[in-house]
Amino acid sequence: MKAFKTIQPKLTDSEYWTVLKYVWTDSENIFANLRFWLRAFSSPRSEREQFMSAEERAFLVALPDQITVYRGYRPEFKNQIGLSWTLSREIAEKLANRISGVRCSGGEVVERKISKADVFAYCHDDMQEQEIILTPAALRVLLP
Repeated sequence: MKAFKTIQPKLTDSEYWTVLKYVWTDSENIFANLRFWLRAFSSPRSEREQFMSAEERAFLVALPDQITVYRGYRPEFKNQIGLSWTLSREIAEKLANRISGVRCSGGEVVERKISKADVFAYCHDDMQEQEIILTPAALRVLLP
């Protein structure tokens, strides 16, 4: 993230979103850097669609207007609301029961129905997380 903050003024709009996706994918703890992500995703730069691959964009377009999403969380971290959700309850359960990549127990899963208009991006990478990233505005509505 520090490197991104340094180079982002020099990036074209397309490069900004493409590089931001790599930073997102490489980040393990989005919740700890929530302010950074809210600012980055709120950028007025054009070509936001470059955050997703063509396949991811097509998948997102094909989703219904109302989407059921899940978030695995650790009650002790109070991170049940965040930008990152999944379309799979099973994946949310797996994510809830790990800390720093180590399997554990005690995690919980929250389910929400959201509007597709509240989705910033859909990500389907090698980890197969079926990730839904909320818009900053949608997250602010969910926060207590």
